[in-house]
Amino acid sequence: LKLARRVGLHVPDGVLMQFGDDQTPAFKLLEQGPVYAKPVRSSLLSDGFVNAFEVKKCTTPAQLERKLSEDLPRLPVLVQQPVPGHGVGLNFLADRGSLVAISMNRRLHEPPEGGGSSYRCNVPVSERESQIARGIATELNWSGLMMIELKQDADRLTIMEMNCRPWGSIETAIRAGVDFPALAFARLSVARLAFRPAARVAKARAYGHRAER
Repeated sequence: LKLARRVGLHVPDGVLMQFGDDQTPAFKLLEQGPVYAKPVRSSLLSDGFVNAFEVKKCTTPAQLERKLSEDLPRLPVLVQQPVPGHGVGLNFLADRGSLVAISMNRRLHEPPEGGGSSYRCNVPVSERESQIARGIATELNWSGLMMIELKQDADRLTIMEMNCRPWGSIETAIRAGVDFPALAFARLSVARLAFRPAARVAKARAYGHRAER
């Protein structure tokens, strides 16, 4: 969250809960309205088993108490208030802190209770958004793929998640001229890759093969 602020992103009100913490601040946040309880990881390998974790919208103290009791013994949970705006994804590939490729997609459909969308479109990347991606890649000296999930409300970009892995709508970037999987593979076999922005706008179903140009 500190890194997000440094690169110019807005950070929503919330509290990061660790196992054994006083949970009063999280329930105080709930008194102001619904909250989202977000485990800091979507999966965790423990004792040879893969444990999956999901974001949960909580509207009552009982829901929040149950979610925290289930997840906190295994990993921290971020409790945040809802954020206005529509969902966008800022996606990039970096090589030792240098940006190699970048694209951005917008959610055309979002589940009302939160979670992944099923239909998105590729949109142009502004210079501001490119600088945000560059700032994150540089500060982390990042190598590999990353998807930054954001909420856009007019000119304000609010960070929701940083996913250091391939993302569900990667097909939209491929259709727009940026083949992230191929570039990521090529990065393993050459010293440096030239920067490549998205060449055109495209849209595709995140989990299917139908697409439009």
